[in-house]
Amino acid sequence: MTLRRGFGVFRYIHILVLWMLAQGAALAQPAAVEIINPTNGAIVSGPVVVALKASPDVARIHLVIDGRRARVKHPRNFIWNASDVSEGIHTIAAKAYAENGAYLGSSKVQIKVAKHQNAAVVITSPANGSTVQGTVTVAASVDSSVAWINVYIDGNYWTSSPPYSFAWNSASVPNGAHTISANAYKSGGALLGQSSVTTNVENSVSSPTITPSPTPSATPSISPTPIATSTLAGTPTPTVTPTKTATPTITVTATATMVPTKTATPTATVDPTVTATSTPDATATPSATPTPNGVAYYVDSVNGSDANNGTTPATAWKSLSKVQSMIGSIKPGTSILFARGDTWNGGLELTGLNGTATAPIVFGNYGSGALPVFDGGSSSEYGFHATSGSHVTVDGFEIRNFTYNGVSIHSSGGTMPGWTVQNCNIHNTGPGAYAGGSGPYDDGEYRNQLEFLDYSYSCDGTSFLDNQVSICGGHNCVQIHGDTCSPRIHGNTVVGPWDHNAIDVKAVVGAVVDGNIAYGGANGACFYIENTQIPAADVTWMEDLCYAANSGFECEGGGVSGHTVTCHLYNNTNYRTDQEAVVTGDGCTQPITWDIRNNIFDTGQDIVYMPSASCSNRIVTWDYNDDCGSAGTCSSLFQGPHDLGGANPDYVNATGNPPDFHLQAISPLIGAGEIGLTPGNDDIGAY
Repeated sequence: MTLRRGFGVFRYIHILVLWMLAQGAALAQPAAVEIINPTNGAIVSGPVVVALKASPDVARIHLVIDGRRARVKHPRNFIWNASDVSEGIHTIAAKAYAENGAYLGSSKVQIKVAKHQNAAVVITSPANGSTVQGTVTVAASVDSSVAWINVYIDGNYWTSSPPYSFAWNSASVPNGAHTISANAYKSGGALLGQSSVTTNVENSVSSPTITPSPTPSATPSISPTPIATSTLAGTPTPTVTPTKTATPTITVTATATMVPTKTATPTATVDPTVTATSTPDATATPSATPTPNGVAYYVDSVNGSDANNGTTPATAWKSLSKVQSMIGSIKPGTSILFARGDTWNGGLELTGLNGTATAPIVFGNYGSGALPVFDGGSSSEYGFHATSGSHVTVDGFEIRNFTYNGVSIHSSGGTMPGWTVQNCNIHNTGPGAYAGGSGPYDDGEYRNQLEFLDYSYSCDGTSFLDNQVSICGGHNCVQIHGDTCSPRIHGNTVVGPWDHNAIDVKAVVGAVVDGNIAYGGANGACFYIENTQIPAADVTWMEDLCYAANSGFECEGGGVSGHTVTCHLYNNTNYRTDQEAVVTGDGCTQPITWDIRNNIFDTGQDIVYMPSASCSNRIVTWDYNDDCGSAGTCSSLFQGPHDLGGANPDYVNATGNPPDFHLQAISPLIGAGEIGLTPGNDDIGAY
């Protein structure tokens, strides 16, 4: 989020300081900029969150790594990849400048980059880069906080421990390079650390017949139980659920877009489980649950038993630890269904699960009543968490009171295709937001309450559909980062507070963010994109609604030369945000293209904040918008030949509780949009 004018509180503080100095008060001058993460002497590896704190008069910060400028960024947290430098001691410095270019001060820390920063687990055998054959001893060392580890061969789950030494038959894989990795977990199921080595397998062609890898020794009872290798049995007919509707293919260009067929606007209803100020939460129409085409297992926290086979509601399992113990044996097409109206304490670790595009693994629900609840008890870290796997759907849960994230799908390296999270109610999760917490805040660790993060920038095709996310601790409420295969965020309702942004995408290709509602956030933007990692990123915001928030739609570069960003803004409604509806900050480093058509910008102030509008690499298409809306008058940097200047949209009830931004039949905006831009919607605005 770029620093912008209008921060009245900063101006007030400045005036107060001057007054106190005039009275002879001896006030200490605060540092212009301070690096608050990482701390001096920290040992880091991989992606590192660099968090800065700056005084109000700072307009720009230069980040310098070992004397070389890394990027230009307004004081915000961002990711630096420590893998870009060698192991050893390095210096991170931040230099602060005023709006007029005057140097204000600097801060620096020294950190140590180490290959094995996550010392919770280290693979000690075989050695990295070694050549192996036949039976190989795979061994790991762990610290005292580790309850168990999962071991993977080339990203595929192999076994669990303790013990921490195994015999691996290397003839079970082809000759060549292979990766052995281990994830360490504590008893609550939280990931503590990871380690991996690459070996070169060279077995003779005349090697004896391959035999299966030995089953690991029995695992002690812990919660959740370590992943088991037993095979799930029984194939009952699962509860019938609707067939999943295919998401349409979306092609985005600079001036014309093929977009999904218009869907019905969700009806706003009050959700008693979420406490938010001013307006109640809106719940979108649920997405269809994929039809299970494999085995279904049932979990009932009241009437179930872990001694049951789990294959019918009458013989359901009981606990999350039982489900966790079977994760390693779940096959494509399997559904794990939780009883509606029941509550479980804790979450699930889904790392290593692999469905297929036609047979996803589904975590869903059955029965009637309220959604099944995963409650973190203000101590567990995640509701659902995974660092590898593919084609998994999480469908229909209430997720609350977790200290890190509600749902975190975070690639530890490589693609994670086909993850879908839908029909969930995620609330009171993240730093300080849980029951009994101090209130939502950002701890600098880039925690987003519904997130997919892929720092390999792979083709994933993530979908977040028809969820409700509210009262968000950490960074953003909803985040997709690094998915380069048309991720979709559709039909979600996001309710503040949030610290940075409501719905945020970074380094994405072909992203479609459509049919969402965001309100109740005093910081950042309802909808945001930034790109510092890939050559070209783009997003289409379509039929989205932003109201009772700080600002609307923000399209930023991030300060890395040559990386482009394209933002399509079609048929959206932005109503009376505190600041501008369309935002791009200063600086001409990156090419940024806006295509802005068929939108309602209902504001009595400036519609656009774009101090960089004169940059030669700024391209803006602007037409068929209702500039100013019901406010009647406002100002804008741009005006199209078909714009409606200050036309009253004639909403059904913009001030209701909840408000209704549909257009009445008398609205001049009906049929006034560019025809064919959004199929099924030739009006101006979202509804």
